[in-house]
Amino acid sequence: MLELRNEQPEQLVLEKSKQIITKLMDLKEYKTANVVMLYSGKEKEVQTETLIRAALKEKRVILPITNVKKQILEISEIKDYDLELEKAAFNILEPKRECYRKVDIDIIDLIVVPGVCFDNNGNRLGYGFGYYDKLLSIVKRPIPFIGLAFQFQIRDRLHNSHHDIPVHFIITEEKIIKCRDNG
Repeated sequence: MLELRNEQPEQLVLEKSKQIITKLMDLKEYKTANVVMLYSGKEKEVQTETLIRAALKEKRVILPITNVKKQILEISEIKDYDLELEKAAFNILEPKRECYRKVDIDIIDLIVVPGVCFDNNGNRLGYGFGYYDKLLSIVKRPIPFIGLAFQFQIRDRLHNSHHDIPVHFIITEEKIIKCRDNG
């Protein structure tokens, strides 16, 4: 799956990413959210720079910081894309430590997550470290978790284990898949 994703020409990744981001921004759940947790797309993942920049104009934006030592994601509010981010663990843009603004996860209204692949039930295969599953498992409020993926990353069924946290929606360049209710 990673090979397929990485073989895509960069221009195609950008075009598909734009379609996916447009669908997300048109989604009622996104429009009504005041505080959103997004991610910075790496390599040939769905690219989210335009989403983050647009969200910063109208919402509070939270980004994850990878704590490799503890194998968890910490979360920080950002206010300026150009000044507050730097390449960090796994070559991902993350908030700089000196710009760290700790937030309580329970203020977040919507969480957008990456994945290697997803199935139609919302099950997600990540990179194998469980960072997002650990984070999503501590969310107490019934908020939507949304996976962004290219259509070829969708499978009929993925094997999942008890610690895997499924998403409520998956958005691809072709469609929005509602996997389960979030309430």
